[in-house]
Amino acid sequence: MTSVQRRSAITRRPATPADKPLLRSLFADAHLELAVLPTDTRFVLIDMQFRAQRRTYATAHPNAVNEILVIDDKPVGRLLVDDSGELTRILDITVALGHRRLGIAGELLTEVVRAADSGHRHVQLTVWAGNAAAVALVEHAGFAPVADEAGYVTYERAPVPA
Repeated sequence: MTSVQRRSAITRRPATPADKPLLRSLFADAHLELAVLPTDTRFVLIDMQFRAQRRTYATAHPNAVNEILVIDDKPVGRLLVDDSGELTRILDITVALGHRRLGIAGELLTEVVRAADSGHRHVQLTVWAGNAAAVALVEHAGFAPVADEAGYVTYERAPVPA
């Protein structure tokens, strides 16, 4: 007998300054390799890297749309997308640890790809090569690798006509 886990629909809302602790927590969830460090060292390192990432995104992608993913009124993740240039760039899809493997990232990826397809836009994203689940997800969604730099692989997907 198999069990199917059901979940409510994902809604999205704009991220606000009040979401900074949530975003820091999601950043930490995405960097579990730091869990081996002593707590105080881990906290400082995560905070430094989190702030650096925010500055980098804000500088390189000032028009990116930063959204909080919500299920049953509970924030469970983040989607950061910049479609202000020639292509749609997915900068970040992060799902909280307790909500992974439920199809959330795949559903979001599908939504972004559909919107890009309707606008005849390429979609690009970068994934750490060591994240097997993310690599499988993007390759299954029709993305192909176009660059590899220091273990981070950039994938691209051409628009598919309806």
